[in-house]
Amino acid sequence: MSDTEVGLPFLVSPVGIMLYGNASFMGVPWETIVKRFRTREQTPSATLKQVAERFLTFLASPELFSDAHIKSWLEIHLSEVTAEVRRFVEAQLSESQGLNRQTIL
Repeated sequence: MSDTEVGLPFLVSPVGIMLYGNASFMGVPWETIVKRFRTREQTPSATLKQVAERFLTFLASPELFSDAHIKSWLEIHLSEVTAEVRRFVEAQLSESQGLNRQTIL
């Protein structure tokens, strides 16, 4: 397997996940997440659906991300969204006649 393919050997035939570039989920590389899942899950699954269900359950489990990690990730992304909204509002205000920051605040 290449650097961007990670195997999930839970069926009679292994399941593979193809990753593109340096994809991540909440700041953690998918490759790391899949490897942690593979290490944790030692019970074989009979179907691909069972593997998918177990993987989705793992993604939602508290063992993957600590509360501190989730809080940090949310703070970073919410500040980015807030900054984008601020830029949009300021651009709209600068285009408006008679409206400015003082008249709105």
